[in-house]
Amino acid sequence: RPAFWDGNQWTTFGVEAGITGALFPLDNVVRDSVRDNRYAPLDDGLNTVRSITGGGTYYFAASATIFGSGLIVQNEKLADSGFLAFESVAYAGGLEEGLKFVTGRKRPNSARNQFQFQGPSGRGFNSSFVSGESTVAFAFASSVSEVWQNPWVTWPLYMFAGAVSAQRITDNKHWLSDVVGGAFLGHAVGKTRSEEHTSELQSLT
Repeated sequence: RPAFWDGNQWTTFGVEAGITGALFPLDNVVRDSVRDNRYAPLDDGLNTVRSITGGGTYYFAASATIFGSGLIVQNEKLADSGFLAFESVAYAGGLEEGLKFVTGRKRPNSARNQFQFQGPSGRGFNSSFVSGESTVAFAFASSVSEVWQNPWVTWPLYMFAGAVSAQRITDNKHWLSDVVGGAFLGHAVGKTRSEEHTSELQSLT
């Protein structure tokens, strides 16, 4: 939760925000390049991955399923990962919706260029910055990965999140900086929430 981040966490966030901002000048180039070099099998594969998520609702369902499974089999670690994933996705989703409302950035399928920000009076929650699906995908991946600390868990989750993010670009719904910014935001929320939970558990022992 950003309200409880320490100095190092805010420094990391500042660096990631700077990287996201530095990508803005490349957004048009990337959009045009993707549009001019479409590859149907890749598009179909990315669309299939994205369709699994139902536009983001998948992460709440998956989190609840993991949590419930942990309770059923009495596996505290499994239940913790589900609970933290649900919490991280909710926090990250709220933050990205706030950013969308404040910035009002036009989506690449309707914008003249990548610098059209209309502010709160513009497109509101349907704006482009940041990508909501990228944000919640990486929040889910990072929170679960932090709990398990296992490459067989981490790599598939991040690959899935990356595929969802890539689809938002190939489908011309988001700019490159939208998905990168969303990935950074989701990762930060998921990672720090899991770290906070670990600290809380340690303080009780």
